[in-house]
Amino acid sequence: MTDEIFIGKDAQDAYDQIHKKYGQNFKLVNAKQVRYKNGEMRFEITVSVEEKIEGRYFSHDTHEIFIDRKSNQDTQDTYEVITEESSHQDTQEVQDGNFMTIFNSENEDGIPSSQSEFVQNDQDDENRLLKEEISKLKQEMELFKKEIIPTGEKNSSVVDKVIELFIKNGISKAWLQETIELITDEEIKKDFGTLKEYIIEEIDSHIICKEESIEIPKIILFAGPTGVGKTTTLAKIAARFGYMFTKSYSVAMINLDHYRVGAGTQMEKYAEMMGLSYRNVYNTQEFAEEIESLKGIDVILVDTAGISPFDLQRLSQTVSFITQDKEIKIATTLVLPATFKLQDLENMYNHFSFLDLESLILTKFDETYHVGALVDFLITCPTPVSYIASGQEVPDDLDVATSEYIIEKFKESL
Repeated sequence: MTDEIFIGKDAQDAYDQIHKKYGQNFKLVNAKQVRYKNGEMRFEITVSVEEKIEGRYFSHDTHEIFIDRKSNQDTQDTYEVITEESSHQDTQEVQDGNFMTIFNSENEDGIPSSQSEFVQNDQDDENRLLKEEISKLKQEMELFKKEIIPTGEKNSSVVDKVIELFIKNGISKAWLQETIELITDEEIKKDFGTLKEYIIEEIDSHIICKEESIEIPKIILFAGPTGVGKTTTLAKIAARFGYMFTKSYSVAMINLDHYRVGAGTQMEKYAEMMGLSYRNVYNTQEFAEEIESLKGIDVILVDTAGISPFDLQRLSQTVSFITQDKEIKIATTLVLPATFKLQDLENMYNHFSFLDLESLILTKFDETYHVGALVDFLITCPTPVSYIASGQEVPDDLDVATSEYIIEKFKESL
């Protein structure tokens, strides 16, 4: 192997020189940053390139190259390159420039000016130690090599690392790139921590949450896919309006879910425990009649059957309850779990959005450590979040939604 040192104004410059001359046919041996006496910084990378080894002899080029720095009268730095085994103490000086390449001295025939041959008595031990050193260097330098591959922009390494971090945590690459492109202060892009906090603040500003409204009377219909916790969430909100405000409001619960076994029984038990009105309704006519009979109630909460977005029959049935009487103002909220993948969240939202959604309720916050997909969804979702549920306890495990609450959960995985 032949050692060769490349010096550039930065790591990228030095690597460009190596790549131009050898492509990928080299091994990284050492890399370091050096401060000159005139205060300038340069980057040195030592590489090894293949050379034929005959028998049990190694050429002098396997030896380390020593660089002695000295300064001339004009304060410009020069370098003296000394080959360890040079019989004539050959030297060559190179003036400091944007970059420089230092070669081992050779004679006119292209043969090294001095030859060192090693006849090793303990060849096996020598080889074993050499292999161990090479293996360690190889592992370390391959990692370093990845870091100095050109990226095209001065601040790209910081930007790329921040983008990679957020992509790993579920945020869209396209949104990240668009957001970073809008940054006018280039200093933000130079520091990893600063850029990371900037992105978090941008995410926070894009998440829309809805302040809790206690305007009455109101009718809230809970829609959503199966198994997301609609009934339990409805019970939590019923308890909240019934007992947790300074003024207690009258609350009634209506069940439209007759597909899931035990759904009505579960809801009826909640109503009984809290002393609230409860109704079972099977069709639109009954629904209109019950709404009429509950006119004196402050808050009416309506539970629906869990619906697959592919079940058009149930979807149309839910729509019929909402639209059968134009005089009845119903606020529809979509219940979605924090555990869904981005594509599932988008599919569910798109299928239910025609219900003229007033808000979202997010459930199962306690069942995942990673809410990146949910956060990515909320960044572009136009419907505000009203409540966040994080457990089965009624009414305790329910919070009024804030973007800060969601961001804090998201930051746990960063």
